Amino acid sequence: MRKPKLILSGIILVCTISVALFFMLYSCKKEGNQGTLTVKFAGYVGNEPLSFTDSIYFDGLGNEFYFSTLEMYIAHFSLVKSDNSLVEIDPVVFFNYSAPNWMSFTVNAPVGSYKGILFHFGLDPAQNSTNPQNYSDSVALGPQTNMYWIGMGHRFMALEGRRDTVGGNFVNGTGLVYHVGTDTCYRTVTINGPAFTISQGTNNQMNLNLDVLKIFYQPNDTLNMVLYPGTQSLSNDLPTAIKFANQITKAFSYSQ
Repeated sequence: MRKPKLILSGIILVCTISVALFFMLYSCKKEGNQGTLTVKFAGYVGNEPLSFTDSIYFDGLGNEFYFSTLEMYIAHFSLVKSDNSLVEIDPVVFFNYSAPNWMSFTVNAPVGSYKGILFHFGLDPAQNSTNPQNYSDSVALGPQTNMYWIGMGHRFMALEGRRDTVGGNFVNGTGLVYHVGTDTCYRTVTINGPAFTISQGTNNQMNLNLDVLKIFYQPNDTLNMVLYPGTQSLSNDLPTAIKFANQITKAFSYSQ
């Protein structure tokens, strides 16, 4: 009378082991079809690398300027497949051009061919409403970034420097302070090409390039730093922040 129970128990045991083996093999296969991708942030002013040390630049309107601070959030960094589907590889990234440990990030990415990247300038509303004190200093949304406005959310970007207004004397020139934020300035950035491949077993490299000159000057669209030397994204200067956000979507590229 006990034999059927033993047979049934054996069948259940075999099925349980088979299911477990299936998921183990699937997990191994899934993990095996990934490579690593390191994305390094690089700043430019036109064709010149952005430098905070004794570097003076000119925009397309003849304004002479330099920058001393560039910090920025981007959200939902994704790879774009040939069918336009997205593979998100990092939900929040923080870049600080003055801190080497915040100049790049490395993540796992599915092996395959991609035609471009998509990300968002700033933080989405849920991310923007978080409190840095709830995170450690080692994560992008933590308090070490000093990018949080009480009651307003996070600065999406802090770009600071000076503009010469008196013939070579930057000390007496005009400060440039662009603190861009609020949900109103959240923007999507899509970059199509060049195509690239994520290979298994290798650390694939990508440079995310920002040409800050394109924020202020493009042939058919300018943000004149003489007329608009800064913004705090408050109601009285929000149009400048919105203009800045619109311009920066045209200022990114990537290379390998």
